[in-house]
Amino acid sequence: MCALAVPPRTTSKIRGRTKTMRTQASHAKRLVGQSTAQSPDSNTSACISGKRGWNKETRKPGTGEEGNNTIFFLVSWVPYCFVPRLTALVLLLTVLLITPAWAQGPRLPDLKNTTLEISWQDFKALVEASQTAATPTPTPPKAAFLRSAEYRGQLQGTILRLTGSLELEVLASGWVHLPMWAQASVISFEGGGAVLSPSGPGTELIVEGPGSFQLNVELAIAAPDHPGDNHLDLILPDSPLNMVEIVAGPGIENLEAKNALLVSQQKNSSFFSLKQGRASLSWRRPFEVEQGGGG
Repeated sequence: MCALAVPPRTTSKIRGRTKTMRTQASHAKRLVGQSTAQSPDSNTSACISGKRGWNKETRKPGTGEEGNNTIFFLVSWVPYCFVPRLTALVLLLTVLLITPAWAQGPRLPDLKNTTLEISWQDFKALVEASQTAATPTPTPPKAAFLRSAEYRGQLQGTILRLTGSLELEVLASGWVHLPMWAQASVISFEGGGAVLSPSGPGTELIVEGPGSFQLNVELAIAAPDHPGDNHLDLILPDSPLNMVEIVAGPGIENLEAKNALLVSQQKNSSFFSLKQGRASLSWRRPFEVEQGGGG
């Protein structure tokens, strides 16, 4: 064993400090006993009065022991009197300080020249969490339709010639096929990006949407031409506004539109609105009278 020699002066200081700490501890226990014996509403006042009495008795100005007394005093009586309230206050301050930071999102520290190793499952989960699900585009109720159509033409001999101006609306994205004139032959066409293609006995319109298009077309429809009564079932693409004006050529009488809407008959013309893209035309060509010669 090794004995440690302690100077007599140092030993006396240690004994004095030990005695002082014992005195302070006994006084703190006495104050705590007094405070716990009172009602909960008076605990705070008891602790405050105990603090004043403690300071009055133990504080020694000019001796350098003020700091030691204060620390020992807090350790002795704070846990018994103010720990619940102090804990609640600390929690409240913590929530108030942390809430704004979490509302703005976590802030990552700037770690320069740092390598991070992460498993594939964790990386995949991070990527999937960062991706926002795309909102599905609703399917339009109709891929394409005609807003309006206006035709003007003349019935002459065995041909009904019509010049049409149509407004096309395409709602769907991508290429759209729309059946058009099954009865008529197309003489000329301007579609502003839309094109025509043969489709069975008629034609179909091919256009890339979405968008609005102005169509200009010239059509020729075969018509009967014989003396007496003649009839023609006119079939054109359906449209909410589908107007037709036909003028009768030489030798044609009583041109009339049947099974149509908004019919307006004139002496040599007929103005009407198609019903679901259809109307019936009738007219009369007079018989030719043969004149015989006598001798």
